[in-house]
Amino acid sequence: MQFRIGEKTAKIPWFLIPYLTLSVSVIYYISNFNWGTGVESFKGAVLVWPFVVATGAFLYLMKFIRRLALLDFSALYVGYSAIVVLLVDGGGFRSSVTSLIYTFLWFCLLICGCEFSRKGKLPRIVHWVTRGTVLISAICFLYLAISVMSEASVKVLNPVFYLLYFLPFLFLDDNKAFTIVGVLLVFCVVIVSYKRTAAIIILLCLAYWFYRQLREKKKKAGKTLLLAVVVCLIGVALYSVIIQRFGNIDWLNRMAEIEETGGSGRTMRWATFLPDMANSSFLEVVFGHGTAYLYYHNDFMQVLYDFGIVGAALYSGICFLLLHLYFRMKKAGFKYTTAYGISLIVFFFNSAVGQVIVVHTWFLQMAVFWGLVIGQFMLTQERTKNGAKK
Repeated sequence: MQFRIGEKTAKIPWFLIPYLTLSVSVIYYISNFNWGTGVESFKGAVLVWPFVVATGAFLYLMKFIRRLALLDFSALYVGYSAIVVLLVDGGGFRSSVTSLIYTFLWFCLLICGCEFSRKGKLPRIVHWVTRGTVLISAICFLYLAISVMSEASVKVLNPVFYLLYFLPFLFLDDNKAFTIVGVLLVFCVVIVSYKRTAAIIILLCLAYWFYRQLREKKKKAGKTLLLAVVVCLIGVALYSVIIQRFGNIDWLNRMAEIEETGGSGRTMRWATFLPDMANSSFLEVVFGHGTAYLYYHNDFMQVLYDFGIVGAALYSGICFLLLHLYFRMKKAGFKYTTAYGISLIVFFFNSAVGQVIVVHTWFLQMAVFWGLVIGQFMLTQERTKNGAKK
């Protein structure tokens, strides 16, 4: 796609259309969120997602099939889950088409990201879209927090995960100053969200980030440790300021409630999983129940219940191949290994105590990120291979 500026012709990366659609959807959701009520999805996405699904499916069949085991397992998983949804869930024509689009969407976004990314270095405009999305989303979220935190009872704000899933994107940016600013913005948002899962995830990501910095830059270990201290001090200062502004936030008490409430009822839900499976028929155990209205706050349990042993085996394969790809990147000294590692922390921890792959909204962001990173990794592998031949 091209447009003219005076006598010059500039290219617009085609992938910006789905990426901007996703970014606008995130901002739309956060800005329209009301605690305790649902929020409709960004309706403009309806005009884009069908084309993304068609494009992603075409690209996979033409260019990516049997190129990377992770992509093939993902294709099998979405294909199988689509069959189960159509056969078990039923519904009219419109409902079936909508279900198919959202079942395939994350995978097709991943493939589109791969195709776009493996053509060369990520354009600056991609970074600018990320920066703008994180900044606007953070402002909208803080405004939301101010509106609810003035009440006597503290409310947990789930939209924080939309920002948290942009955390890995920040580490793709060559501008380290913005990476740090972006991380601190997300940190502020997590504090006022009152979400324990989000708080633990961002602390794990920061610990991993500093560990990688020390490993990669041994000669600059002093500077790295100084950076860690500065970031921690800024974090503590931000925490103190936010606590003073929102006086009804008590994170120590919030963390202490985990044992008392069973992780907001998670342990109770996990305890019902085996009885639920025991009460299922043989076909339901093997092939699944469809997307039933039972939430286990654990991706593996949810996939096993919804899509049976077959779906759980494919999902387990995806998880194994995600980890395997990380070690391949690490061994190759890939530029974005740290960013990819952070995405795995976000994904696996949230999958263990929540729902990711079975809830398309957050997983769309992760799929876009993985697509961009995997495409860059494929590009470096191809260049290395071609260089070795010469």
